[in-house]
Amino acid sequence: MLHVENNHIEQKSLIDVINKYGFLGALQEAIDEYIIDNKQRTIIDGEPKEVFYISGLAKQHHEALADYLNATVLKTINQHTELAEGYFADFPAQHYWLKLNDLIIDLALRQFYDKDIVLSDNLKQLLDHKYFICDNPDNHFYQLYKH
Repeated sequence: MLHVENNHIEQKSLIDVINKYGFLGALQEAIDEYIIDNKQRTIIDGEPKEVFYISGLAKQHHEALADYLNATVLKTINQHTELAEGYFADFPAQHYWLKLNDLIIDLALRQFYDKDIVLSDNLKQLLDHKYFICDNPDNHFYQLYKH
């Protein structure tokens, strides 16, 4: 889950792009808007909090996010993203993310933060981000996505 406080998402995004995308800033803003618009209230340690749930909802959120991005940011530049399905790292459960050509957009990277997957400690710490945007084939996370 991502923590949202006063419509601010506490986690930072993890972005590694090698191509110049004129729409990258608008894309990030739209993803943040989607997360904030879909936050829910819960109780954590006896305190009311606002969160964006990911685990178990990755497919649903990525489908809805694709629709949102395609209808807003990407429509204006005649681009289209679609749902991708496969696996992340050695985790045995199905995983979902968005693809736009070589660009990966993943809202659910943080769901692996507390899972038992084989990653170095440095890479495991990077799982604590709100989302992942990458088109760099040399990026270690990018290489962990398998169709």
